[in-house]
Amino acid sequence: MALRLPSKRYVCVTLLVSSALSLMMAFGRPVEMTVDGRSVPLDVPPVTAWHETFVPARALLRELGAQTSFDPHKQRLVAVSSNDTVIFRAGLPIAKIDGKRVGLTHAPFIEQGRMMIPVSFVERELGARVSFDSQHYRLDFAVPGMVEAGAQGLDR
Repeated sequence: MALRLPSKRYVCVTLLVSSALSLMMAFGRPVEMTVDGRSVPLDVPPVTAWHETFVPARALLRELGAQTSFDPHKQRLVAVSSNDTVIFRAGLPIAKIDGKRVGLTHAPFIEQGRMMIPVSFVERELGARVSFDSQHYRLDFAVPGMVEAGAQGLDR
């Protein structure tokens, strides 16, 4: 069986497309995230997949006042606030809130070592209003009952 080399045209098109994508990523603006007007530091930006936006769970839930822990063997993130415990597992489209199973639109997943959860969960279960400011490239969460950072976020 003889090995065929790719055509010059294929190589040129591949180089051109990969260069263009690299430039877009290098000069693209990362999405910022705020909770009630406060900037949330992110080491992994929000991701859009399957017509859904996913955000790093730990960064968001900590901003909402929860303590978080991650078990890498079980791929499980636990967030505990003064009134609620929320559990997510990568790959399962179900979360548990105080032991009650709640369906998710899509399963959380791990991206660059961070558990990514669907924004629709935050809207539906925490009552947050979520908007995207395309002018400033920012994802804004407005959470009812939030008085100050860490005050009441998960306490529904």
